[in-house]
Amino acid sequence: MYLFFISLSQIQIEKMVNFTMMLHPTRPAKKDGSKAVVLRVTNERLRKYIGIGYSCKPEFWDHRKGLFKKAYNPENFKELNNTIKLKIAKAERIVMDFDKEEKPFIYEPFKEKFLIKNEKKTVLSFFDYKIDELTKLGNIGNAEVYKVAKNALERFKPDKNARFQDITVKFLIKYEAFLRNDGCANNTINNYIRTLRALYNTAIDEGLISKDHYPFYNNHTRAGYKIGKLKTATVKRAISMADLKKIQDYQPKELSIEQDAKLFFLFSYYAWGINFIDMANLKWDKNIQYDAIVYSRIKTRHTKTFRVPIKTQLADIFDHYRNYDNDGYVFPILSDFHDTPMRKKTRVKTAIKKINNALGDIGEDLGISTPLTTYVARHTFASTLKNKDVPASVIKEMMGHANEETTEIYLKEFSNDVLSVASENLNIE
Repeated sequence: MYLFFISLSQIQIEKMVNFTMMLHPTRPAKKDGSKAVVLRVTNERLRKYIGIGYSCKPEFWDHRKGLFKKAYNPENFKELNNTIKLKIAKAERIVMDFDKEEKPFIYEPFKEKFLIKNEKKTVLSFFDYKIDELTKLGNIGNAEVYKVAKNALERFKPDKNARFQDITVKFLIKYEAFLRNDGCANNTINNYIRTLRALYNTAIDEGLISKDHYPFYNNHTRAGYKIGKLKTATVKRAISMADLKKIQDYQPKELSIEQDAKLFFLFSYYAWGINFIDMANLKWDKNIQYDAIVYSRIKTRHTKTFRVPIKTQLADIFDHYRNYDNDGYVFPILSDFHDTPMRKKTRVKTAIKKINNALGDIGEDLGISTPLTTYVARHTFASTLKNKDVPASVIKEMMGHANEETTEIYLKEFSNDVLSVASENLNIE
């Protein structure tokens, strides 16, 4: 039986097979200095190399991680690196299939299966393939993005036999018009078509379609469909201190969904704009200390640990939920039943929809013009500090953003009033 130790760039199989993504170590570089990106297969000290259709200059390759650096292609490097991860996952799956069939690892059959290209795969079936691969990688959120994009495409093109060669500039223009008529906003259309483009790029890598047919705009196909035109400025989502005071003073029925909605909103605001998914995963024994909330964000891959001081407002919310048994969770969102990433993802998605519906009702009852959602609490946290002269660099650290540019998305529409520093400024007056 094969035993796997999986990382982003390497899979080790019990002293027998080792997969590493790398630049070819012996083949000469091309004229532009780039080298072929290959999967190195090491079996019983023998090494073989399989090209995957990319080349890269050494300075644009992360040799430690076995991935492209951002400078290789700033716009699409994440999609390209995800393709590499899927190649690794494919290699793993082939060896697992050998194991199930009780076959020994032999390089030539492995290579044949690894390079196999299914020319008959349709766009919709390839969506399913991608969703399955992402799910196996544990990337549940990204898998959900592909599911939603697939559903949108199915509504537009019920022909289940559509191939990638059917996706042309004309096709994309009609698809955009359909989505617009279907009530989709620009940013939603942008997300659907960007996901379709990412799938198309993967299809090229898998040999399902030639890059000569590429319908999207880039440096080589300037007559292609432009996705960038769909981007629109982020709508201001923060609310005023007066509106915050209305929410704080609001008295919902005890044990109602409106009570949870109010407390979740205020908790996010006071806990440095914590995301709903991070709130849902908080546990009394793991994350709540006597004077601070200690956690790492689930949505991002960085390992930064947040330590949010427990002020009076947070302590009062904790006191409310300590009265209830939530299987060790702080909030009544997750339970022991949600024991897999998929179950957690599904539950959080359902819960946030209910909470946002309740917040919408609360906002209407209180006469707040901005539609209330849990995300408004996060924006309001950022804007409150900005309006009190807290530097964007400080807010960046408190929100867990990778860079200040991301923080500025939250802050760019807000005025710069008076007063002083960080979470001491969050009191609702």
